[in-house]
Amino acid sequence: MQSKSRVTSKEKKSVTYLHELNSEAAKLNLPNYVKEDAAAIMKKLIVSGLARRIDKYALVVATLYYVARQHRLPIQYQEIKAKYGINSSLLWDAIERVQMVAKSTSPSYPGVIGAEGTTKGPSPLDYITMIQNKTELPALIVPKSAEIVDILYKHGLTSGKGYLSIAAASVYLVSALLDHKKTQKEMAEALNITEVTIRNRYKEIVDALDIEVYL
Repeated sequence: MQSKSRVTSKEKKSVTYLHELNSEAAKLNLPNYVKEDAAAIMKKLIVSGLARRIDKYALVVATLYYVARQHRLPIQYQEIKAKYGINSSLLWDAIERVQMVAKSTSPSYPGVIGAEGTTKGPSPLDYITMIQNKTELPALIVPKSAEIVDILYKHGLTSGKGYLSIAAASVYLVSALLDHKKTQKEMAEALNITEVTIRNRYKEIVDALDIEVYL
């Protein structure tokens, strides 16, 4: 009975980490399927020993970030980094550990991470609804913005550019065309990006599609 009642250190660690993971997932409003996949990865991190010698909080955040991106949820590396105050080297270390486990956990997680902390995740289209919600623009903005982004994507005009900024510029353009105006400053503040970034992408879109906008 004494033997059966003993709890291993890994089991204790698993309970602690999973509690933290569920708590942070709730704060980020992540769906249950993200929490479930993240929990499976977290357990493997602990069992494999990859949860050792690294900040617990960073590992939890990295796991949620990685899984959310794989499910094409528009969660940003810089936003996560700023929200939790984790430095780049620590967060990268955590993401790399998560990636190692994720590759062996599910074939649907290729684990491709780009130079700026991006994984194979959202396209510009995936950001549009999020932007519409954050900027409190009417829902009719979404289909027209998606149409513009789709044209840009098909013609290779999104290559090498940040997906969030392309989506933001498209929403900004459509809001102006449909007379639901938001300033570039309002858009930038709502999305935590710079006005210059939106302005540059906006000019590129207008020039590429030969659109005239009278503001």
